[in-house]
Amino acid sequence: MNDKIGRNAMTLTAGDAITISRPRGLRFASCHGVLWLTIDGERDDVVLQPGESMVARTDAAIVVSALRDEAVLRIRKAPSHQPEGPSRTAGLRAQWHRLVASGRHALEGMQL
Repeated sequence: MNDKIGRNAMTLTAGDAITISRPRGLRFASCHGVLWLTIDGERDDVVLQPGESMVARTDAAIVVSALRDEAVLRIRKAPSHQPEGPSRTAGLRAQWHRLVASGRHALEGMQL
């Protein structure tokens, strides 16, 4: 991991991972590249594209890594008046990936 961006932001390269403990109220944002967030105890992971962000709703630990190549993560305290959780785009993307994966599994058993 290379903290070459500055305060509250860091560059993650493929294979890097950081764990943030007790993140409630922190906003995680992708400034560059694709970030993969795994929230302890949650069924679904969150993928953030550049410009997307999410606010942690619980104190469950979050593991953040670069999905491919290099990504820049910025962490800031979220203003209390903003909605929490993944952005609508990130949530829709997660639903799409689940739908595609379930369709792929259904097709595996079929003979065409």
